[in-house]
Amino acid sequence: MKNTSPKLFCAFLVIAALLGSPTALKAQGNEPPRILFLHLKIKGQTISLVNATSVPGVLKPAPAAQGDIRYEIISTNGAALWQGALADPRGELPDFPALDNSDKTPRQRPPVPDELDFTLRIPHQPAAQRINFYAIAPRQGAASPNAHTVKKLLGSLPLNNLSKPAR
Repeated sequence: MKNTSPKLFCAFLVIAALLGSPTALKAQGNEPPRILFLHLKIKGQTISLVNATSVPGVLKPAPAAQGDIRYEIISTNGAALWQGALADPRGELPDFPALDNSDKTPRQRPPVPDELDFTLRIPHQPAAQRINFYAIAPRQGAASPNAHTVKKLLGSLPLNNLSKPAR
């Protein structure tokens, strides 16, 4: 019976030297995960981009999609890479007491602004080309609110030039 251990060990060393170390593989293109912070503006029924910043990190899993604004990250071939939802940021304003500071008067809401800035965090996707925002509303005459919905495009923003890391 022949001892093949030295030959096997030498073969392993040659393969390891050809492949390189894990650090070298990481430097060749596997970048660490990043989060893209989109500073957005909603005005009327339009969402536009103010600026974007990419930072190292992993985005936590999102809860089940809830909210009347949906978004999809779209790849160059049109496939949806990521989807999510958010409540209209203009509707999340706190209640304030009445102006006369009386405890007996009912609480009132300030007027809803037509224009508001907000930030959305999404995972950096190298294949991402666009992010589309939609308003979701029930279709007129639908039997139940979830039976039929209408998607109205609020904005379609390019992402392919935003993925540059901020240093």
